[in-house]
Amino acid sequence: MNAHPRFAELVVHELNGFTGLGFKVAENKFRAMRLLTDLVFVSSSLRVCALNLYRLCQDLRLMFSGPFTALDEIDIPTQEEIAGSSIMPGKTNPVTVESAMLVAAEVCGLDLANQQASMYGEFELAMGVPLIGYNVCSQMSLLSEALHRLASVVIDHVQPKTEKLKRYAESSPALITILSPVIGYDKASEIAKQLSKGVTIREALSQLGYSEDEIKKLLDFDALVKPGIPVKNVEHSKGN
Repeated sequence: MNAHPRFAELVVHELNGFTGLGFKVAENKFRAMRLLTDLVFVSSSLRVCALNLYRLCQDLRLMFSGPFTALDEIDIPTQEEIAGSSIMPGKTNPVTVESAMLVAAEVCGLDLANQQASMYGEFELAMGVPLIGYNVCSQMSLLSEALHRLASVVIDHVQPKTEKLKRYAESSPALITILSPVIGYDKASEIAKQLSKGVTIREALSQLGYSEDEIKKLLDFDALVKPGIPVKNVEHSKGN
């Protein structure tokens, strides 16, 4: 009422002109005024993105932990990171990763506020619009910055510590189950005991008399990550 007959159409046309998102005029304007679930849907999508971001960062943080009593599987160059701790000189914290985790927590919190605000109002009045609009814009801005920084500062420069990763893999008790069809239950049990003493599977197999070539074939990780029982295809001289 008291607006140009094509007001909604013209506004949507302008929005699509600079966003390219293909907005449409609501078919039922009473529903659009009364319910804010479209905005809540956008917010929930951002929350899911934040959850995935948090999960990734949690793994990166754990893999970077160390160097002595944790995993220490990767290195994150510190040229663009803020070096360390105000308490421990020389200590390096994965600050970009941790700030992205805080962003994820904030985005999830804002989504919860949006859910609550979407219920405020009666009939065709929806008083939660200002808060939800502000929050969704904040969620987008925070996630955009966090994802960009994490990609450019961390992901693009992560350096795996190959030798340590290989040693971890070759010290995994899970591999004993994979090798048992070839080396037999008794020898597999013997290797398991050696692992508890800090010996790798590669070293334990060598002590049992397997050649370097046989060990290389048995511990072919490219084959071990594929379906089936690849070690059954390995010819070996020791038998069961």
